[in-house]
Amino acid sequence: MLIQHVFIINRAGSLIYDWDGKGDCTGIEKTFSYPLDIVLDIVDQKATVVFGERDGIGLRYTVSAINGIPVQACKVIFGGVEKMVLDVIQDEANYPLSIRFQPPTITTNEKIILSSTFHSLYTIAAQLSPVMKSSGIEVLYTNHFKLYCYQSTTGVKFVVVGSLSLNSGVDGLLRRIYELYADFALKNPFYSIDMPIRCQRFDDAIRNLIERQDKFTYVLTSSHMDTSFSFLSQIPNQEGYLVVSTGSVIKSDGELENNESLAMNVQKMLYVGEPLAHIVGKIEKMTITYPEYNLEVVRSGKYVFIVKRKTSN
Repeated sequence: MLIQHVFIINRAGSLIYDWDGKGDCTGIEKTFSYPLDIVLDIVDQKATVVFGERDGIGLRYTVSAINGIPVQACKVIFGGVEKMVLDVIQDEANYPLSIRFQPPTITTNEKIILSSTFHSLYTIAAQLSPVMKSSGIEVLYTNHFKLYCYQSTTGVKFVVVGSLSLNSGVDGLLRRIYELYADFALKNPFYSIDMPIRCQRFDDAIRNLIERQDKFTYVLTSSHMDTSFSFLSQIPNQEGYLVVSTGSVIKSDGELENNESLAMNVQKMLYVGEPLAHIVGKIEKMTITYPEYNLEVVRSGKYVFIVKRKTSN
């Protein structure tokens, strides 16, 4: 999934809700011969990859099973005897071994610490900004993920952490999460402000929202798309769209129907960056923000999609 985590942080910097997109991940299982070319070490009572990434197995991945037998902390029942995972892996007589690796997860305590730390960084960034009444951190880029933050007028922060390919529609997603928070938490007579959110309907709504967001991003970037473009009418909060190919509008609907001038202007914006493509890469996605709506532009193959989506106030 493009979206890996969702956090809601209250006004005091405490974590009141989190959603983890890796919860259903089954990991990677492979059969290895001796010697194992992945270096493992015990980190936080788990056999953890510290060197030798390969075949989708990255750093901080942990051993979760050996020959189908679950690993408990750093020990496993092997041959009817409880042994240390590293001892089993280092013994040539045990090979070939089928080892399952689990991607790194964030513990509850780590989530609480990270939420409090981000709250402090957000406040510091707003105070250090040379612009008066700065909104603080809205987007944070790293080599491995992107972090987006929206703060409501009451000071509650809504944070989305996603992969590097997460670009389109994030602002609308954050505001939609805010709406769900208002509907399922604030309107709940049994919920106390700034307390942890425990509501199954809210969990289901968040999960459905993120699945729709992933589907929206996938269909616009897939090389095997429906050439009737019927999927565009299913995009949440969509008010109109344009499909442009070789400089001409080939399909349009809603408030953008036959808006050739917009299509021409958007293409000019895309082509302005072409001379810099060898430095910054070709522009594939772009979001143009207006007070009441966003124009989301995605280039996929020979098509340019321009979608008008209403924003939540």
